[in-house]
Amino acid sequence: MQQNVEENQLESVKFFNAALSGNDGVVDFFIPEDKASLNGTMFRNDAEVNKMEVISYRLSTILDDRIVDVLKLDIEGSEWEVMEDLNKCDRLRKIRSIMMEVHQVKDDEQQLTNLVNVLNANQFKVRVEQVSSAIFGNSVMVYARQLDNY
Repeated sequence: MQQNVEENQLESVKFFNAALSGNDGVVDFFIPEDKASLNGTMFRNDAEVNKMEVISYRLSTILDDRIVDVLKLDIEGSEWEVMEDLNKCDRLRKIRSIMMEVHQVKDDEQQLTNLVNVLNANQFKVRVEQVSSAIFGNSVMVYARQLDNY
């Protein structure tokens, strides 16, 4: 990705070698021992994993007061934490469009409903599409766009 940014001379793109969560600081990050898997998560599951500590930022800290045209999130289980923080910091109103993969949490089926309600309360039109596969498990794609901006 960084090579693409450099080759296309994109000046307003920044990279952060960190996790996103609801807190600034250091968090545990779990990487599957199964080399066929390409992702890690801050939420330990039943699979065999290696644990490491990584720096984590709140997205609201990174965004500060910037206006964001498109926010794409694929953050392996931290979606609700990040969106809840953006809402509490009143940063959702600065984002025009959101595309986000949301991993279903078996213990909290209410999370997706809460997420849609928060987006609706911040004047987003929301569309949710189910995505299920043997590789990616049970997740949904959430597409949201500010009604005021279109």
